[in-house]
Amino acid sequence: MDSPTAGRTWRFPRAGKERETRRRWIAGAGGAVERYLLRETIKPMSLALLVTLTALVLERVLRLFDMIARGGGSFDAVAQMAVNLVPHYLGMALPAAFFIALFIVIASMDDGEELDALYAAGFSHWRLVRPFVAMGCVFAVLSMALFGYLQPYSRYAYREVAHMVRNGPWDARVEAGVVVDAGDGVVITADAVDATGRNLTGVLLRRPRDGGEQVIDAERGTLRLSADGRRLILTVWNGELHRFADSGASQIGQFNQLTVDRGFSATIPPFRRRGGDERELTQTELADALAGRLTTDVPHDRLESEMHSRMARALAVPFLPLLAMPMGVAAKRRKRALGIAVGAAILVIFQNLFQLGESLGDLGLVPPVIAVWTPFAVFAGFCIWAFTYSSARPGRNAFTGMFHTLEALIRLINRAFLRTRSRLLRRSAEA
Repeated sequence: MDSPTAGRTWRFPRAGKERETRRRWIAGAGGAVERYLLRETIKPMSLALLVTLTALVLERVLRLFDMIARGGGSFDAVAQMAVNLVPHYLGMALPAAFFIALFIVIASMDDGEELDALYAAGFSHWRLVRPFVAMGCVFAVLSMALFGYLQPYSRYAYREVAHMVRNGPWDARVEAGVVVDAGDGVVITADAVDATGRNLTGVLLRRPRDGGEQVIDAERGTLRLSADGRRLILTVWNGELHRFADSGASQIGQFNQLTVDRGFSATIPPFRRRGGDERELTQTELADALAGRLTTDVPHDRLESEMHSRMARALAVPFLPLLAMPMGVAAKRRKRALGIAVGAAILVIFQNLFQLGESLGDLGLVPPVIAVWTPFAVFAGFCIWAFTYSSARPGRNAFTGMFHTLEALIRLINRAFLRTRSRLLRRSAEA
């Protein structure tokens, strides 16, 4: 008779030490507190990222509209260039939004005494900041994909559209009050234009002619293209013709009707191939160019500096939680805006140092490896020092004294401003 346990595999309980190690790992990597911290970070980070990215893109879009107005482009060109700018500004906005979100979450938890409760439950500084560091590692991988692969293509696409706008063909139409460059030094403008853009009132045309230039000022005019579309014909009535020679001599004449006939081309000169700039090369292409597997005219130092700078910028993101943790704890409710300002100043200083090192590496004044990774080491070392100092002194971290000093200085400046204002008001009242 077969035993009821025949063919059954028995699993004996794990050893106590192994079970305890596994329990601690699960609690540290995916515990309720860690999930709560990550969940609380997503909302402020999404909002900060949206606001920062929108502000950066809109500021650039305003300049794009100005370029389009001068170049005679369309709204579609603005939209294309704005979309191609998103990866560039996303790489800039992501670390800033991540830091702001961490600062807000930590400061809010400290105000609500949630951090004190977690400390009493046995949570250490490192355990609290560990999920944020893990999130920073994910964003570092995303940043590397942005810097190394998406931005080179979007930057080239942006420059290609800008080339089309600057060198695009004129459609042989004029807008009222807009100075149009018709090519070959010919400039046309009109005070009023009908809906077709071809019937003009208050016409002014300037063109180079016979060792000088001519200026035509007419009451009205008509623009049209020849049948084959290769010649532009402008007919103007009731105006004056001014001739200015390079020697300084000038002549003026009047006319009832005058026709200006010149060549017209709707062909856009082709844009260069991608890779004319080191920032248009992907990370793989940079490595191939440095190894001699890809031919490029970009100097070796610039290639090496660009490759290292992308990696350093991405690897700096996981260190942001180590900086945000002590700053968030030190910035109480009244000092929250001050803490964000100090944090932004620190990030701006690091960014400028980073750009300085990258420029020195591009010029070959300092080896690119040293020029790029030295600012990174300074920033990472500062973040680690601030975190470890705060962990060793929970009641007073590296930024507590700084915030107290800045707050006292702000109050002093505010009092001095109020006294000066009241003194001026009294003098004006007495006068």
